[in-house]
Amino acid sequence: MKHIRIKTLLEKFFSSTITKTQFDEMKGFSEEVSDEDLSESLQHVWNSHDFGKVMPYSSKSRIKRELERTIARERFIGASIRAMKVAAAIAIPVLLASTIYLLTERNANQHQQAELMNVSVAKGEKATVNLPDGSTVTLNSESKLYYPSNFNTKERWIKLEGEAYFHVQKSQGRTFTVKTSSLNVKVLGTTFNVSAYGDEPVHSVVLVNGSVEVNAFGKQAQVIKPNEMYAFATHTGKASVSEVDTYSYTGWRDGILSFDSEPVANVLDKVSRQFSVEFKYDPKQFRNDRLTGKLDLNDGVDNVLKVISLTSPMTYVKHKNKIVITARP
Repeated sequence: MKHIRIKTLLEKFFSSTITKTQFDEMKGFSEEVSDEDLSESLQHVWNSHDFGKVMPYSSKSRIKRELERTIARERFIGASIRAMKVAAAIAIPVLLASTIYLLTERNANQHQQAELMNVSVAKGEKATVNLPDGSTVTLNSESKLYYPSNFNTKERWIKLEGEAYFHVQKSQGRTFTVKTSSLNVKVLGTTFNVSAYGDEPVHSVVLVNGSVEVNAFGKQAQVIKPNEMYAFATHTGKASVSEVDTYSYTGWRDGILSFDSEPVANVLDKVSRQFSVEFKYDPKQFRNDRLTGKLDLNDGVDNVLKVISLTSPMTYVKHKNKIVITARP
């Protein structure tokens, strides 16, 4: 019955449910069971376990080759029953190493295989997401938010494409991380805005209250204070921190866009994103025009374009969901 017992112990070993006493018992069997039973038991566990699902074939082959070399070396030394049993005992640490590998891979796979939740906001729309930990995220137009289904764990993280306003619930010892294509923002509990649209040359974090640590790729992490903005130029890789009026960067939640000597072409791009329309224009026609002030998007796209035309004379023609804009001489 010993060969049945060692199979049971090996199964416990590979399923990580073995106790220290049982592990010592398993090692002791390498001295007691016959070579045939020991070899059959090891082969049975090796073949029946689902290694193929969690270990690359190359890794499995490498470990098995190591077992074969170890046994062959012991045969060369003694070629006796005792030597064979010593070889089996030596094989256990090798199997242990493979088990550590498997457990590591399983944990990583479980983390990676957590269902990824996805919230997408269409052009001209906004949306508020209530996260499992009580934090809220308001997504701007044409933005996407990703977070794992096991979000409410020790490490809270989300991925953002676009722009969002965050109100993060404090939770002792549990960090909250926002990841974008160029920034990592770590917080414990705070309110802030992250803008990271892929087509915009500057990605930014504006802090309303609390404290955040921002890490642009390739840059040293930096802590910013309330009423400060961390700006990262994606083309040059330069980062800067400056004091700002936070509402100028968060007013979009109320339908207000603020500009300070902003090129009109950039203004048109941002306005287009807020409405379910496409603007067609030649940026060269507006390259010398800049806009300073506020635009109330709640007045509708027609009124917004009329306000812009006060600074940069233009005419426009509507074609369903497309607006063709031309600069006036």
